[in-house]
Amino acid sequence: MKPLSSADAFFLYAETEQQHQHTLGLLVLDPSTAVGKFDMQQLAVKLEIDLDTLPEFRQKLVKLPMALSPPVLVDDPDFNFKNHVQFKTLKAPGNMRQLSTLISRFASEPLDKDLPLWETLFVDGLEGGKVAVCTKSHHLIADGVQGAEFMAEQFDFEPNPAQKKTKKGVKWSAREYSTYDILGASWAKHRAGQPGFRTMFNKTLKSLSKRRQLFQSKKVDQDLVTSIIPSAPKLKFNGGITPNRTVALGNVGLSALKAIKNHFDVTINDVILTACTLSLREYLIETNDLPDEPVVCAVPVSLKLKGQKAEGDAGNQVGNMIVKLPVQIADPVACLLAVNRHTGEAKKLFDESFENLMMGYIGMLPPALANTAMKTLFSRRLMDMMPAQTNFVVSNFPGPPIQLFMQGAELKATYPIGPVLSGQGLNMTFMSQMDEMNFSVQTCREKLPEAWDLADGIVEWVNVLEQSATADQAGRKKPAGKKKTPARKKAPAKKKAPTKKKAPMKKKVAPDKKAVPKKKAVPKKKTPAKQSAAGKRKAAK
Repeated sequence: MKPLSSADAFFLYAETEQQHQHTLGLLVLDPSTAVGKFDMQQLAVKLEIDLDTLPEFRQKLVKLPMALSPPVLVDDPDFNFKNHVQFKTLKAPGNMRQLSTLISRFASEPLDKDLPLWETLFVDGLEGGKVAVCTKSHHLIADGVQGAEFMAEQFDFEPNPAQKKTKKGVKWSAREYSTYDILGASWAKHRAGQPGFRTMFNKTLKSLSKRRQLFQSKKVDQDLVTSIIPSAPKLKFNGGITPNRTVALGNVGLSALKAIKNHFDVTINDVILTACTLSLREYLIETNDLPDEPVVCAVPVSLKLKGQKAEGDAGNQVGNMIVKLPVQIADPVACLLAVNRHTGEAKKLFDESFENLMMGYIGMLPPALANTAMKTLFSRRLMDMMPAQTNFVVSNFPGPPIQLFMQGAELKATYPIGPVLSGQGLNMTFMSQMDEMNFSVQTCREKLPEAWDLADGIVEWVNVLEQSATADQAGRKKPAGKKKTPARKKAPAKKKAPTKKKAPMKKKVAPDKKAVPKKKAVPKKKTPAKQSAAGKRKAAK
């Protein structure tokens, strides 16, 4: 039994018919490395066995009477693995566009709240004999980092690993709980994890005070970050959304991202955000929707990876860093450098003043009121009327840097697919895999159907930035010397240069009668300065 924390319950409260709160993880496997015949059914059996180590995947949601406390995950005595798996075969040629269309339909379907909150889709028929495995799970179970950790449980380090011994005592068996047991455990967890009014008041003051100090000390440029309540230009795809999704997939070389990062002295996240910004800029120009000011992006930050502690054993340990992205800048290099400045300031502000206040205030509310408030806030009608706070989400987290196998099949790519939020309509999620960065673009189909245009644009702009870095590096071999020009001006040799030109000056000045009086001024040591200035101008010519 696992009572939900406020952070986990938030994703249940915020779920509506239009706003799904599930995430997806898509794996592409190459069975050619498998020893013997590769069987999709056998892969499903392996997943069923591995679920013994993932109790959340065998637990269902139980809502308590009158919503006195947040819901609880309890063992499902009627759990049936077959209720959670589907098998599909793509028609020839079985390309990535066809796969993304299938995943789009899968992402558009909500999870059954009467069953454990996950489903897995097994797909074969991909080009080159490849297969795909896509798992959909509710956000209340885990955030992106923990989802990746769950996924890691399914992999081996070699195509033909030694037979794993069955762990004793791990075999799952359902346990029955009475309503009173569930209510008691949930209420105790809710009361223990719920911050008091004084705690939240102090946290709010602390956050505001740190923010003000950062601005006053000029450690953070106030013009490059958002206000406490973010405000963004409302784009055409912002506002209320529908339940229909469109998913596009793409990948770029990790070496290209690193080359850009190293040359321009930025971060890989800066390069990703810049490619997203430039791709979005093209789309906004085509739709006649380009604003004169930066758009605002929410960047999820793993508190676990940052070493910060969230609420207890919450499955979700995440906060949002708000970043301005300059879509009004056309030059890719200038845009990259501007993004670097914006993210740098946003990161300093986040690191110094983030207190996860929203989750704290949600925890203070009675569950019934929190549920009603969140569903009202994210309703389609209200989102159409409200001004935009953020325009979209870009998430980026590390994946496996080593070669992995599943049932002998080599893992070729991992595509994380984050949820689309009401009021935004667009989510871009990135995850590294070996020497590639794989990503997904998920949109509300009715609001932004051109997901593939954005995905292709990201790839193209990474290529442009890489070419700029390469050309700049090659073209600046000579200009690199020009950077030393200021030092040359200070060098003694440059100051002595005018005195060497005294003889030429006599030849040119002597015939000039107007210049004769200047010779008398030589003892006063004023003329040499004028002659030196003239010499410098002649040298410059």
